[in-house]
Amino acid sequence: MAEDRSPLEAALDVVLYAPVGLVITATEQLPELAEKGRSKLTAQVTAARMVGRFAVNQGRRELARRRRETPAGFAERQGTSAPEASEASSGEPYLSGSAPAPAVPSEPTVLTSRRQSEDAHEPAVAGEDTHLAIPGYDSLSASQVVTRLAGLTSEELADVADYEATHRGRRTVMNRVRQLQN
Repeated sequence: MAEDRSPLEAALDVVLYAPVGLVITATEQLPELAEKGRSKLTAQVTAARMVGRFAVNQGRRELARRRRETPAGFAERQGTSAPEASEASSGEPYLSGSAPAPAVPSEPTVLTSRRQSEDAHEPAVAGEDTHLAIPGYDSLSASQVVTRLAGLTSEELADVADYEATHRGRRTVMNRVRQLQN
C-alpha cells in the first residue's frame, strides 16, 4: 500500500500529518510524562535534602567540638605546635604547624581562618593575672568575651581594650569594645 502512494501524499505525511500526530500524541501523554518526571525528580530531591541536612548537622557538631578544644590540645594530637597569636591575627590562613604540608599528608592538614582562630580557646600564660572584670578572661574565646562586655563600666571596657591590644589582639573583641564605648 505504501508503494501506491504518490510523492505528494508522502510529502503531506512528512509535512502535515506527522507533526499533527506528534502534537496529538504529546497532548495525550504530556500529563503522564510530567507525572513520571515529577515522581523521579521528587525522590532524588528528597534524598539529596536528607543527605544535605545530615552533612550540615555533622559539620555543626564537628565545628562545636573543635571550638571547645584549645589550639594547643588540637595541635598536640596532630603532632605539631600551636601557631603563635601573631600568625592567628595576621588575616591570612595558616597551617596548624610551622612545617609546610606534605604533598600527600598522612594526617589531615587543618586550615584555619582568622575568624576561627579568634574564637578558638588559647591557654593563659602561666602565672599571669589579668586584673580584668571578666573572670577567666584568658581562657575565654572571643565570642565568649563579647557576650560578657555589655555589663562592664567604661573603665573596665578600657582595661579590656588595653589588655586585648597588648596580648591577643582579637578584632572581634576590640570592635565590640569600641561599639560599647561610643
